[in-house]
Amino acid sequence: MAAELSGLTWPRLRRWSPPLPLGLGLAVGLCLTLAALPAGAYRRSATELADIPLWWAETTFSYALDRVGSHDLDDGTDLAAVRLSFATWGEVTCDGEPYRMQIVDGGVVADREAGFDLESDNENLVIFLATSEEWRARDYSSIAIAMTTITHDTTNGRIYDADIEFNDGGFQFAVLPERSPALPRPVGSAQDIQNAATHEIGHVLGLDHSASADATMYSQATAGEVLKRTLADDDREGLCAVQPPESFQPTEGDSGGCSLVASAPGGLRWWAARLLFFRR
Repeated sequence: MAAELSGLTWPRLRRWSPPLPLGLGLAVGLCLTLAALPAGAYRRSATELADIPLWWAETTFSYALDRVGSHDLDDGTDLAAVRLSFATWGEVTCDGEPYRMQIVDGGVVADREAGFDLESDNENLVIFLATSEEWRARDYSSIAIAMTTITHDTTNGRIYDADIEFNDGGFQFAVLPERSPALPRPVGSAQDIQNAATHEIGHVLGLDHSASADATMYSQATAGEVLKRTLADDDREGLCAVQPPESFQPTEGDSGGCSLVASAPGGLRWWAARLLFFRR
């Protein structure tokens, strides 16, 4: 049972509603307690009913950072840590070639609202919610450290938008020092931003949890952990497997950015993954 585990865990949560607007949904938690498996233990995120893998059509993925950042840090290291997490995934190569989708820093924005609007340009936003009231207003669990929400088409798995929200009002965040390989124990009790962000970005890009305990996408961690900052072979192989279906025919609008005209694709839904903290 998840409540018996110490440290952090990333159960899967799916939030369902009719097509826009986003309404109340059903949350389902999943905690993996499997032993480490060899490379190939990765899993792609998929639609709930038809189990269709999720994927991005764009060849350029742009993200935006909320300029406020974490209230625990005022020196810019919080946003720098998130950028390093994106850069880590952006360095992945597949068969000696860069991954098909370039990751681009879209800068800082004043937008404080995660979500998707069919009638507007949309940003793939990373935001720190400063108060517990903001967090509860979104109907998120108070024990969730971070939430990644993905808007996708349930008929084909195409992703249109992804946002990461950190529960800044409920937890202490920090940029912890690097851990020596000879000292495998966690280096602090705060939540390391880069460790958590690297995991959440894997969800943004289309990966679910891995059964490999060495992987960034493994579902559990301990407070103060920095291991997930560094991708394992399993993570890299998983990202390389996230590709559009062979039937997809790109158009001019698929070259970059993340915007959508008001004509709604069939069956838009929200897929979300949350980062939870449990105490024994």
